[in-house]
Amino acid sequence: MVDLKSLLDYAASLGVRETELYLEESNTWGCRVYQGEVENLQASQGRGLGVRVIVDKALGIAYTSDVSEESAREAISRAAENARISAPDELRCFYAPEGEYPTIDAWSQDIEDTPAETKIRMALDMEAMAKRKNERIQKVLGTSVGTRSHSVTVVNSKGVNVSFKSNSATISCQVLAAENGVMQPGSGAQFSRSFSGLNPEKVVDEAVQKALNLLGGKPVESQDASVIFCPEVSAIIWQMLASTLTGEAVQKKRSMFAGMLGQKVASELVSLIDDPFNVDGYGASPFDAEGVPRKRMALIEDGVLKAFMYDCYSAAKDGVKSTGHASRRVQSAVQVAPCNLYLKPGTLTLEEVVASTKNGFLVMDVSGITVGGLNPVSGDLSVGASGRWITGGKFVGPVREVTIAGNLKDILLGIDAVASDLKWTNIGTPSFRTAKMAVSGK
Repeated sequence: MVDLKSLLDYAASLGVRETELYLEESNTWGCRVYQGEVENLQASQGRGLGVRVIVDKALGIAYTSDVSEESAREAISRAAENARISAPDELRCFYAPEGEYPTIDAWSQDIEDTPAETKIRMALDMEAMAKRKNERIQKVLGTSVGTRSHSVTVVNSKGVNVSFKSNSATISCQVLAAENGVMQPGSGAQFSRSFSGLNPEKVVDEAVQKALNLLGGKPVESQDASVIFCPEVSAIIWQMLASTLTGEAVQKKRSMFAGMLGQKVASELVSLIDDPFNVDGYGASPFDAEGVPRKRMALIEDGVLKAFMYDCYSAAKDGVKSTGHASRRVQSAVQVAPCNLYLKPGTLTLEEVVASTKNGFLVMDVSGITVGGLNPVSGDLSVGASGRWITGGKFVGPVREVTIAGNLKDILLGIDAVASDLKWTNIGTPSFRTAKMAVSGK
């Protein structure tokens, strides 16, 4: 293993007074089963070193996937050369540590100890289970099991020297339902911090029920209606919304929340929290990509905009401190992003939310949202959707080939129910209902 302290000394010998090293290592394993056989089996290891230097207030960046001493020194030299041909910026800085770092345990030894044979058997059993669930399940498109371990070390010339490791396991199932010549896919997935915490039957049931519930969907008449977003769709919306809750987005005039700190931006039922200490979430970690300690932070609390996220550079622009939201991979520049975001769940079950809906639409899938369907500056939302229609508190049929539209500000302020069915994907989200959106169908 390369000695990071010696690399800082090497950078200093080149006349570089400020250096930051970001070392990332990962081990991934995954298998996919199709028609009773292992269709794909992969195991990989990755390691890389990201280098950032500041020379005469100019930033230089380089990286290497070969973390030998020689290659690491070459990367530092390249970063220094890049800095010397870059424009200086008085706000460029690296983090100087203050106080203690929090401790987080996101490591489960049972993930490391579970043999490949057990993982493969789980995927095979999931496929067999899915086939038995319902006669309308025409085909199991695939089941998968994966594990990942990941470690990050951040060291800089101002005294930062921190490391953190975590691991996780995931499973998924995809099925195809068919009836009267109509076909409908469905999927289910789970993320867990332990292998023993995986629930294959629940994931299979999720995939099967989604396919069956959407089978035979038709457009509805165009109208205004209440809209309930299921956790998977809710996650997409809140993740995209979070990208506008950064100081960087405000500075670049890419946020619809500019100038709204301390103001009501959502229903009082909405609290959007970034919690690095919740190990149920994918992004739990004690520090960010610049070595800044993380802390639990409410971005929106009881509907009021409380804070924006910052890294060191965007914080310097606004004359504030970094909030610990620098994010990067070895080969990428630093960006501002949430680490472990979740929407605070309510007390009602999804079934209770549905029962209290007179005329509404449970959205279970959307299309086009990440390719222009949501404008983060104006807040305009218009996407294709499928799901189940609700009349008088009861489901009355599947829906597809409709478009839902509205403005995100109105959607947030119109939220009148948040369910208790919190689910972690890339972020943690429960289902939620907004009072009115335009549904365009036939």
